[in-house]
Amino acid sequence: AHPVRLTRDYYLGKHEVTQDEFETVMGRNPSWYSPTGGGKDALTQPDTKRCPVESVTWNAAVEFCRRLSELSEEKAAGRTYRLPTEAEWEYGCRGGRTDEIPLYRTWNTGDTSGEIASKEKPPMPLVTVPVGSYEPNGFGMHDMCGNVYEWVADYRAKGYYGKSPLED
Repeated sequence: AHPVRLTRDYYLGKHEVTQDEFETVMGRNPSWYSPTGGGKDALTQPDTKRCPVESVTWNAAVEFCRRLSELSEEKAAGRTYRLPTEAEWEYGCRGGRTDEIPLYRTWNTGDTSGEIASKEKPPMPLVTVPVGSYEPNGFGMHDMCGNVYEWVADYRAKGYYGKSPLED
C-alpha cells in the first residue's frame, strides 16, 4: 500500500468494454470466448456481444481509446477516452471503500461477486459472462474484480511504487 492523491476529475465505464463495442470501433473481435474464437466450445451462451472483450493487448486497448475518441459523435460531445491510471482504477474498484479488500484463494460456491483476481484452481472452466452480471460496487460499477482483467495506463515493474508519482 502507498498513498496516492487524485487531483483531476475523471470518468470510468460502469463495466468492461463489450465484444460488440470493441468490434464496432476496431472492426475485429479478438476474444477467445466468442463464436469464432478458440474458446467457442466452452461458451455457455451463443451470443457473446454483451460479454467483455478479452485477449486484447495493452497497445490494442490504447488504440481502441484513441479510435473511440475520434468518432464524430464523441468529438461533438467533447469526450476523449484513455486507459485509467492504476490509482484511478483502484479508486473506482473500491467503490468508496477505504478498508482492506479481502481476497480469497479458494472458491466459495455461494460467492456471487465474480471476484477471480486471487483465486486458484477454479472448480470448473471459467468463461466470460455478459457485462453487469455481478453486483455493482458502491459507485454502481460492475465486474471490477471479476469477469476479465483490465488494463491500466501505468507501467508496472518491481519497485515501481517506491518511485511512482504521489499524485494521479
